[in-house]
Order: sequence, then structure tokens, then C-alpha cells
Amino acid sequence: MNRQQQPQQPAPSNPPRPAQQSVVTPSVTPTQAAINSRKDRKLKRPMNAFLIFNKEMRPRVLETNPNMTVAEISKTIGENWRGMSEEQREVYLEKARNLKSEFHESNPDFVYTRRSKAELAAAGHHSYSKKRNFGQVDQSEESDDGGEHPRGPSHGNHTDAPPAGSPAKDPRGRKKKRNRHPTAPKHPMSGFLFYALEMRPHVAEQNPGSTVGPISKIIASHWKNLTPEERAKWEKQASDDKARYAREMEIYLQGQKDEE
Repeated sequence: MNRQQQPQQPAPSNPPRPAQQSVVTPSVTPTQAAINSRKDRKLKRPMNAFLIFNKEMRPRVLETNPNMTVAEISKTIGENWRGMSEEQREVYLEKARNLKSEFHESNPDFVYTRRSKAELAAAGHHSYSKKRNFGQVDQSEESDDGGEHPRGPSHGNHTDAPPAGSPAKDPRGRKKKRNRHPTAPKHPMSGFLFYALEMRPHVAEQNPGSTVGPISKIIASHWKNLTPEERAKWEKQASDDKARYAREMEIYLQGQKDEE
């Protein structure tokens, strides 16, 4: 007698497994890897003689000519530099040599290599054409001296209030540099600078309509043609100013030590 066969139950099917999501690891390009590897060891090279002169003279030119634009100030400083004698330039050349020597003593293995366009872009530097477009939106870009200067078509009309805690801006929209040492004495001026400050109003009066550049060229040309006897008046002023600076610096440094 055959036993009644029980109906076979279908084998339970395994529920479908959810598809595993592949984890995409962002790839790092060789250029980005080079940028990342250089961020921690990026060193700022010491300033050359002209940059030292520019940093020293810029606040003075702005103080005596508060209506000048950034471009006009830079042009004036360049003209003043070209009008200096070799002896006058030697002061700044010596400072540059000392900075370079100190830099290499602190970083004996430093080798300068030019950065690629990608590295410059990653560091926030832009080409001039891109800076113009960038300035139309932000109006603020980093300059070589660490400050921020507006660029673009609206140069000089930037009236937005600065963010809280930031230094005040002058009417032309430039960010004023913080004065870290308000009691520090002003650096001494050269004989040529004393001459230029005295002669600029007269030259401007004799050449109405001339811009800063041509006036500076005229002053520099006149200075070059002066004899040592004719220069003596302004060289004496420079010598006195240098002595003044030495006295004030001694008092200033002593005050800094007393505060410590």
C-alpha cells in the first residue's frame, strides 16, 4: 500500500540583498598632491632692496599726498627709486643682503622653485584679467604687502561698511594697515626725498595738467643735475633726520625693554 505523498513545500527563497553602494574615494591629482606637500614647507623669500624701500616709503608718500591712488603712489615710489644715487640705494641693498643672509642661515636647505599656475590658483593668486572680474564681486584681494586693495571698475567707490573687528578703510576703499607700534619713530628720509617733497609743488605749478609720473621724472632729472654743493642743503636735512631717528629709536627700544 502506497503511502500518500505529502506535497513538497517550496524552498524558501533568500530575500534580495540590497546593492552595496561603492565608496568613491576622491582621487588626488599629482598637481594637488604637490600643492599639499608644499603647503607646510612654503617659505616666504626675503624682500629685495626695492621692496624694502617701497615698504618704507609708501606710508610717507600717502601721508604727504592723501589723494593719490594706489597706482600713483607706486609710480611715485618707482620714480623716487630711479632718481636715487648708488650711495643712497646702498642703504637698502645692505638691508636686503642682511635679510637674505639671515634667511639662508635659518633655512640652509631652502631651494626656490617656481610654482605652477595650479599652485598659484590654489594659493589664492589670480591673473590680472581674473583679478578684474574677481574684484567686481568681492572688491577685496590680497596684495604683496599683506593688505587688501580694491580692484575692478568700481575702484574708489567702495562704500560698504567693514566687518566688525576689521581695520577701518579710507575713503578710497583701501584697507589701512594696523600700526603695531604706534610709538615707533619714523624712518629717516634721504636727501632726494627731502628735495622731492620741497620741489613737487613748484614743479606741479610750472607744469599744469601733468600727472604724478611726469612730475616725478622732472624732479629726478633736476636732482641728477645738481652738484654736491647744491645738494648739500637736503643732504644736511637727511643727516639730521638720521640722527633724529637714532635718538628716538634708542628711547623707543628702551621703552620696549621696560615694558617687558
